[in-house]
Amino acid sequence: MVVFDDRVAYLVHRAGDEGGPDGTCTIVTRDPTVVRYLKDLFETAWRDGTPVQADERGYGEALDEVHRMVAELLAEGLKDETAARQMGVSVRSFRRHVAALNSGLGAESRFQAGVAAARSGLLP
Repeated sequence: MVVFDDRVAYLVHRAGDEGGPDGTCTIVTRDPTVVRYLKDLFETAWRDGTPVQADERGYGEALDEVHRMVAELLAEGLKDETAARQMGVSVRSFRRHVAALNSGLGAESRFQAGVAAARSGLLP
């Protein structure tokens, strides 16, 4: 749902076989009462929602796995483009992972990160 200027609301509806090629259609309403109701409904759901805790969902383990993979690719001496392709991410994302790994290990260079990764058990 998207609400613009408290005057128009857009909702995506899965219509099954009707609608667009993927079975969806967009509903647009400008009725002030409906738009206000949808906005209030969203605000209530947001207020009553529960924050997601990363550790409860296992993101910490996934991040450790990403850091391990980045460390291994760096240890192989691959260029960023090749390593990114092997991970299935963009070069920019790979470089962000390298920066996060360096930061997490307290390293100022890729070499220092490699040594720190080996010492911390990230590398076999």
